[in-house]
Amino acid sequence: MWLRVWMSLIFASLVLPSLASDTAALKARVDAYSAAMKSKSYEGIVDVVPLRVLEMMAERANTDPATLRSAMIQQTEQAIATIDILELSIDAVSPDYQTTETGIVYAFLPTEALMAIPGVGKVESETSTLALQESGMWFLAAIDQPQQVLVIREAYPGFKSVDFPTGVTRPAE
Repeated sequence: MWLRVWMSLIFASLVLPSLASDTAALKARVDAYSAAMKSKSYEGIVDVVPLRVLEMMAERANTDPATLRSAMIQQTEQAIATIDILELSIDAVSPDYQTTETGIVYAFLPTEALMAIPGVGKVESETSTLALQESGMWFLAAIDQPQQVLVIREAYPGFKSVDFPTGVTRPAE
């Protein structure tokens, strides 16, 4: 019994500092992304796209990731130039880290947004943002549309057996 307790303490002392530094890095990444969304810094928005997603999309477009990234920045500008992000909250304070069967560390981060969309009005959403760690960095992906989940699962096969949370988007009152 003492051996089990001792081993648990050793394990906790090795893992907890790592989780704390992961959480700090994740929170910094989320804060940078939130700031980019609010200020419409399109490069900052595209910077969080997961590496394998970018590579997969570049391959499909028969181009290189850098060229695709430039195109994505332009498309992001066109898509959200007229949308006002009134509020954006992505909770990365105490993420519930999980690991896919292929070893990718990830967490679903509760996300709330309030946007003003021309011709539509105010819209609020309560969703989750996928945070995944790759090459020692955190990347973020919207997962509120089925197509977004399919892209993640194709780029990262370990997510095929992961249940993704659903969200809701509705007119704001």
